[in-house]
Amino acid sequence: MSLFTKWMTRRPAKTSPVRRLELETLERRDTPSTFDLGPANLYNAYILGNFEAHGSDIEGRVAIGGNATISSYSIGDKLPNSAGTKDSLLVGGNLDFSNGQVNNGNVNTGGAANLSSFGLPNGTVVHNVTTDFIAAQTSLVALSHTYAALPVNGTVSNSFNTLTLTGTSTTLNVFTLTSDDLANCVGLQVNVPIAADVLINVTGNNVSMSNFAIWLNGPNRSEVLFNMPDTGVLNMNAIGVPASILAPNANVKFDNGQLNGTLVAWSFNGFGQMNYFPPPTTDIQNSAISGHVFEHPQGTAPGVQTTPLANVTLVLFGNDGFTNVTRIVTTDANGNYRIDGVEPGPYQLTVMDVSGLNFDFAVPGTNLGGTANGHTIEGISPVAQVNGTDYDFYFFESGHHF
Repeated sequence: MSLFTKWMTRRPAKTSPVRRLELETLERRDTPSTFDLGPANLYNAYILGNFEAHGSDIEGRVAIGGNATISSYSIGDKLPNSAGTKDSLLVGGNLDFSNGQVNNGNVNTGGAANLSSFGLPNGTVVHNVTTDFIAAQTSLVALSHTYAALPVNGTVSNSFNTLTLTGTSTTLNVFTLTSDDLANCVGLQVNVPIAADVLINVTGNNVSMSNFAIWLNGPNRSEVLFNMPDTGVLNMNAIGVPASILAPNANVKFDNGQLNGTLVAWSFNGFGQMNYFPPPTTDIQNSAISGHVFEHPQGTAPGVQTTPLANVTLVLFGNDGFTNVTRIVTTDANGNYRIDGVEPGPYQLTVMDVSGLNFDFAVPGTNLGGTANGHTIEGISPVAQVNGTDYDFYFFESGHHF
């Protein structure tokens, strides 16, 4: 069966040709990405060559084709306890691991396992590696080039080195960036329909991702993939990446940051953290927050003599329990806004200033709570499948006191 023969469709209306293969052994709760990553599907990190890491952790499963040198490290603490039936750490060569722990599964090595000050509470050390990492490399390189050949259907704009990626497809949005785009980037925002997939193909041999923020408006982190088929060197520093990275030829140096997805690379060195977030089982468990922005006579009650304000920017910021979330929306011609796909967690919603008007007050809406504090409504707490409405903001015309 070829790599793109049989697809798992998470949302039946979608027909995107990047769905994961529907294998009988696949446990959906274990897969950090909705994209098909071939042999790396079940892993938080899949490193084809050597791995050197210290002073950090990988929350999911790890596969390493070469040798591994690891210290002061934790692996697999967010996995379900397999009671020794699965490998949390798979190493094709020799393993040197000191001052750390592998949780919720086995350590499986093809060579020696030199362990000191080491914990393995829910598994054992075994030596029966059957993974063919040479075949895996061939497969992953071919997969990366296949993704790179998909036609671009999204647009990229650059405003003072802040990149905005905009797509309208409800299935798959494909973008292309260069290594120079990322090297000079100070911010990257993705705007696509809720729950659509996002493929960002990156060209260039030497790629740097450092010191910039990434905002997702629409997709979940599991629905975004950076694909780097020709990259030989990938440097990551002081960055949080809400996506997976497929870079099967890259020697990765990753310090001072986190990846919220799967990393596929040739080699790894550093202390960057890799967090484990399986995709949501459904999209309907998320919430929406909606409301209005109005002009009215200063000091009057909500709803009195209101005029809707269009093109006003609002920013939702908070934490969904795993990572920071930032969503940006603008009001329509009727002063309405709606933020879809908000996962459970505490948030604050801020309205930006409007030219020529003074801010008056904010009104927390219904269902999700919140307290008004100037331009911001704080303590909004979405719960699954409950929408918040009428989170409203009021301005008045400067100099008019009706």
